[in-house]
Amino acid sequence: QNTSDKTSPPKELSLPKDMTSINSITENILQSLNNNDYASFSKDFSDTLKNTITAHVFLELKNLILQTSGKYLSKSTPKLYEIAEVNAYDYPSEFEKESVFVTVSINPDSGKVEGISFDSDGLRATQTSG
Repeated sequence: QNTSDKTSPPKELSLPKDMTSINSITENILQSLNNNDYASFSKDFSDTLKNTITAHVFLELKNLILQTSGKYLSKSTPKLYEIAEVNAYDYPSEFEKESVFVTVSINPDSGKVEGISFDSDGLRATQTSG
């Protein structure tokens, strides 16, 4: 595999036929944010991600998203990208105040969540304002 070209865009893959597992993992993460439930939020995380997104980080993330985007309402069908050997599911999602792209990265071997990110106009604005 070619690792020298770091600038190539992520490769889009077709979605697996059975999306039940990834959809329920993602839904659980988003509902857990609404419910302020770290134990449930992080239950499908890899050990590495649990060490990165601690209960303290979760609290900051939840407060930021609540203030900026509001509570999670619903998600649509994701696009799937292969990025650095994980499968990144990019969900267009609706929150109370704005639309947010929620990306959940899954290790295809372990089925564990290796990364999660939230992207929206409102959230981007908070990052640039200090």
